[in-house]
Amino acid sequence: MENGYGFGYHNATAERSLMDVKATVMLFESDTKRWMPIGLSNVQILHQRYNNSYRILGSRLDNGEVTLDCEVRHGFVYNRATLVFHQWKQDGRISGLHFQSETDAAEFAFSIESALEKLSNSDNNKKIK
Repeated sequence: MENGYGFGYHNATAERSLMDVKATVMLFESDTKRWMPIGLSNVQILHQRYNNSYRILGSRLDNGEVTLDCEVRHGFVYNRATLVFHQWKQDGRISGLHFQSETDAAEFAFSIESALEKLSNSDNNKKIK
């Protein structure tokens, strides 16, 4: 809902982009044991504050098509395979990103690892109560 100035009201369920990078989205094909490039994409880490959830969203640079939409939750395993290629596994699916630079890769990794730590701390706090 706009307030007349072109700015939307704060929505408690809205997602906020924590960071975005350009990277080639890759999916691992278990049948062929090969990485398949999906396309050069704008990849964001989104945070939904209301329920403290995170997801990775990728959309192709050339046409905006969604290339990646992955919820970050318990069981998410993140691995910095190389300086510019990182991968993760969740629910038996292996995805990866080939970054344009080491700096982009490091910033993305920092944001994901921070999100995983916050989720872990949140889970631990729920167990203590």
